[in-house]
Amino acid sequence: MSKKKGTVKEDVGEALLIEGLGLAGDAHAGFMHRQVSLLALEDIEEIQEKLPVLKQGVLPKTSR
Repeated sequence: MSKKKGTVKEDVGEALLIEGLGLAGDAHAGFMHRQVSLLALEDIEEIQEKLPVLKQGVLPKTSR
């Protein structure tokens, strides 16, 4: 989660998910099209193999 859009996400361990809004306290919470993104563990592991220096919660500059 992050307090501001466009910043590195922080692993909070657990969070309150509010129906129709998203994660409580997250910058993307609200009535938008992308409140919460869910990624398959297999996809995360594949990216970690291809880009081992990429830290969790950070988008590579080429994908922005």
